Order: sequence, then structure tokens, then C-alpha cells
Amino acid sequence: MVATPFYTAPEIFNGEEPSTSSDVYSFGILLWEILTRKQPFSSYTDYEKFKKELTVNAIRPEMPKDAIPSLSKLIRSCWDQDPNNRPSFSEISGV
Repeated sequence: MVATPFYTAPEIFNGEEPSTSSDVYSFGILLWEILTRKQPFSSYTDYEKFKKELTVNAIRPEMPKDAIPSLSKLIRSCWDQDPNNRPSFSEISGV
């Protein structure tokens, strides 16, 4: 793996090829980081434990309670466990 694990889509850990959908997942994590000014998954120090939590238990960073609902909805849709349920970048940008 050549990516930063905390920004990597779950399906990549399961051996699938990177796709635009996996980039959308990473984009969602980046949006969360910009919103919160925190590093995602910073409490994890064990790679294998993190990988299991992400791929099996579908953990995600905690969304701030005061987040704008539309932004919260977008971020959550970007990091959907099923890559087919994530929006495209065209949908995200409104183009």
C-alpha cells in the first residue's frame, strides 16, 4: 500500500483496485478534517486494529453535533461503506 491509511477507503484494504469512488471516500475524510481541524482516527496506533475497525465495523470519525446538516450529510455519504452508494464528484460539485 502506498497511501496514508487513515484516508484510505475500506475497499482498498480489502484488495480492490483504487477508483474514483475510493477517492470520494478520501475526500469525505478530508472534508471532516477541515471541518473539525482534527486528524482522523488519531487514537489508533495499531494498523491491524484500525484496518479491522474500518473494514469490518465501518468506524468513521465522530461528526460534530454543531455541523451544518447538509455538510454532515455530504461527508457521511462520501464515506459510505458501500462504494456504489457514494456520490460522484459531479454530484458533489453540482456539475
